Amino acid sequence: AAYNDARYSKDAYLARPSEVNPATQPAAYYNAKGDTLDNAPKYTANLSADYNKPVFGKYIFHTTANYRFTSSYQTSPSIYNEVDAYGLLDVGIGFGRRDGLFDINFIAKNALNEKYNIKGWDSYTASLPRWIGVVLSTKLF
Repeated sequence: AAYNDARYSKDAYLARPSEVNPATQPAAYYNAKGDTLDNAPKYTANLSADYNKPVFGKYIFHTTANYRFTSSYQTSPSIYNEVDAYGLLDVGIGFGRRDGLFDINFIAKNALNEKYNIKGWDSYTASLPRWIGVVLSTKLF
């Protein structure tokens, strides 16, 4: 897990967000000193679990799960460009030889098909959808 309080420590002049009324703040730029940096979530965490079990003598059964959490964060100084907190679950299950000569894995990335796209009025970035696949591996030497 990590805590990240990333802020501008020195004077940094950024373009004024579009929603700010130019009549009240006519300057095109503002001093962001002390503001949180864009694309910097305050909290992130990873939790993983692996299980391996020898079966049938020279073979092994294995499974894994990984959950990654990211707290909400802004992608620009605009209050409208925010990504809500989200969590992604990746899972895998496989069977192979203990010596690594052959292994097959069935995997799912973003297994719960979590939507974590940017909620912005000036742009849209889609989240990566669930991905399911098979991985075959071997060792050559």
